Amino acid sequence: MIHLKRHPAVRVVLDEFTGWKPPKGDDKLPRSRARLLHLFGDQERLRRIVAASNGALPDRAITTMIAHTRSQFETTTEKANKGVDAARLVALDGRSLDAGTPMENAHTIDAEDVPVLFDLVRRGALPEAKLTLYDHIVIDEAQLRAPMELAAIGDALAPHGTVTLAGDHRQATDESAWFDGWAAARAELRRSRWEETTLAVTYRSVPAISDLGRAITTGNATLPDEPPADPAVWASTCGSALAQVATMCWHLDALMTRDPWRQIAVIARTPEHARRLHMELARGLDPVLVLDGDFRFEPGLIVTTAAAVSGLEFDCVVIPDLTPAFYPVQTELARSLYVAATRARDWLWLLTPETWSPLVAR
Repeated sequence: MIHLKRHPAVRVVLDEFTGWKPPKGDDKLPRSRARLLHLFGDQERLRRIVAASNGALPDRAITTMIAHTRSQFETTTEKANKGVDAARLVALDGRSLDAGTPMENAHTIDAEDVPVLFDLVRRGALPEAKLTLYDHIVIDEAQLRAPMELAAIGDALAPHGTVTLAGDHRQATDESAWFDGWAAARAELRRSRWEETTLAVTYRSVPAISDLGRAITTGNATLPDEPPADPAVWASTCGSALAQVATMCWHLDALMTRDPWRQIAVIARTPEHARRLHMELARGLDPVLVLDGDFRFEPGLIVTTAAAVSGLEFDCVVIPDLTPAFYPVQTELARSLYVAATRARDWLWLLTPETWSPLVAR
């Protein structure tokens, strides 16, 4: 659903809403919501969007989107029972009555809808509102912004305003952003002149770590022998999953005893993988599981995912389970592994309980 709403193919049907009037029965809806209903709730328009995506969006997204959109235009339980004493409409947990039910999306709007509405304003399909304009805007991690989101940011620039577009194409790990390179990103912001600067030296990781990270994205990564000539990158082959956990517990306990000030991140591939690693490491250490972005940046050991650490840094990073089955040769996994590895400032430890993934094969 998010993939569809953020895809630039949505634009192929937006001109139809210029001069458009909602059918009878929907004319009492606010103008913006009426257009969202007939954009993301219309099967024929969704078919054309999926067709324009050239295979990027699956046909099943149409059914999912229609069901979600219709649920957003349902009446909330509180409103449907507005004649009932308000005290009787308060849930024991303090949440809305629809929370956690099939009705939880009733009378809502998605964050992904907002750039679409700005695009409709740009086409004259919605009235323009006077909003604050800015002389300069800085967009960090720009590779994670979808085309219509960048275009909406361009709307917020003053006529002679400037923009700084910063990011790393190797960290384009959010597939729903549909990042298509820096030239396409610049075009969305609609500025006439650009000056491009490519950083030659990474500011975060020591050379051995940054070199390995770049090699992962180009398919040329080779792991050092154990012990390595440069201690910044270690690669340990363990005999089994149990041996891998025991090795991590033993050495990380020794490291934290020696350097209690260190921030150490064990970075998993998925949330499920992170939960398993956290459970295993908790048998010998005191790790903290962070899946919701609530990083405290305090000394100690955390377990998290590559998707959660983009833009962050840690003293040490540990990446376990680098097996062929768990990390096969896929572009998105190479990017994810690059992000995970380059979060380390001065020590990166890679482990596998069997043979190495071809992404980092010796």
